[in-house]
Amino acid sequence: MDTQRDPNELVSVEHAATLTGIPARTLRNWIAAGQLPAMAGPRSKLLRLGDVIETAASRGRPIGQPASQPVADGQPAMEELRSDSERNSGTVTASARSQLETIRDEWLQPLIDQIGALQFDNGRLTAERDAAARAQADAERERLETEQARRDDASQADQLVNLLEDRIHELEQMVRGGEDRQA
Repeated sequence: MDTQRDPNELVSVEHAATLTGIPARTLRNWIAAGQLPAMAGPRSKLLRLGDVIETAASRGRPIGQPASQPVADGQPAMEELRSDSERNSGTVTASARSQLETIRDEWLQPLIDQIGALQFDNGRLTAERDAAARAQADAERERLETEQARRDDASQADQLVNLLEDRIHELEQMVRGGEDRQA
């Protein structure tokens, strides 16, 4: 990288990639992850060159020779893409695989088992809740039916009382009419 450059100089992502040898895609990923500050420019994001250098150093990323010039439309050259993909395409080592298996067996599997148990409990509790709701609905329906039957009985009793009162009134009139005739 040109050591004469001002670290406060604002450059586009593509230009920073060209100057530092760090792929533009990597710089964009750092921006998206909040690891590299950027500001909106007239056409693209702008970076402070010093921030790019500091972020690269903090991530253990050496500042290399300037990358080959970008192809049209700000796309990185093929050599840049190839070197970036080669850096990211390592195989998993035996120790890493062992660590991943330990994480799976000691951390993830118990969580998966716990989720299964919670799903079972959730299903059981849902069934119990539904059964209780059905029982409550049945009890309410029975209460309403009983109340309606009482109203019907009261209505029939009122009708019978009215009929009896009418009949008593008729009988009283008959008795008075018979007394009037005898008198």
